[in-house]
Amino acid sequence: MQALYDYVGGDEVLAIKLHRAVMDNKMSGFRGDSIKENRIKSALFAILNDDAEVERLFKIIVKQEEY
Repeated sequence: MQALYDYVGGDEVLAIKLHRAVMDNKMSGFRGDSIKENRIKSALFAILNDDAEVERLFKIIVKQEEY
């Protein structure tokens, strides 16, 4: 979650919303599975409302072992 917190510039509320969105929507083995990845991206878009931001953030999420 630290990476999300850093990404959103220290906005704790937003970081928690994003973290919950990922945790609630991720499925086992999501990395490399476009259907599973899109489920997470869709949840992030519901919060961010910006495709470019979702893509940038998703690249960070994929690299985090926490997820």
